[in-house]
Amino acid sequence: MVNVVLSVGRVRRTRVVSPSEAGYIGIMNKQAKELTDIIKDAIQQIKGVTPEAVKFAAQPIMDRADEIVPEDTGKLRRSAFLETDNISVTGIRVLLGYARFGNPSYAAFVHERVDIRHAKGKSAKFLEIAVNEKIFQFKRRLVKFMREFTNA
Repeated sequence: MVNVVLSVGRVRRTRVVSPSEAGYIGIMNKQAKELTDIIKDAIQQIKGVTPEAVKFAAQPIMDRADEIVPEDTGKLRRSAFLETDNISVTGIRVLLGYARFGNPSYAAFVHERVDIRHAKGKSAKFLEIAVNEKIFQFKRRLVKFMREFTNA
């Protein structure tokens, strides 16, 4: 079993101000699910994957996201996280993203608002872009780690 969580901030549905906001939150959740399914599939294709292997494989995703995350104060970039651990004998949990626990509170909006201009080389959808660009490298690095650093 693999549990993958891609997160950019924390957006609650409990106090939705308008129908468009509810739709916006739904779109974010759907996109995150599509990306996590890609990562889960890659992990499940390889027998005996360890949390260390997943972290090694996911590092280029976080590195790329860090390159393109918009920065005014640097707070959003510093909120990046990549964590892995065992959730059971046969399961791995992968957590990667920005603004864990909702700090800074504006992370999801910076990620999703493609209508806002950012400095050259910076972009909205920074985590989504990073996953899409680096998923094939993720798979290769996962295999490489398993061959070189485990008995698999």
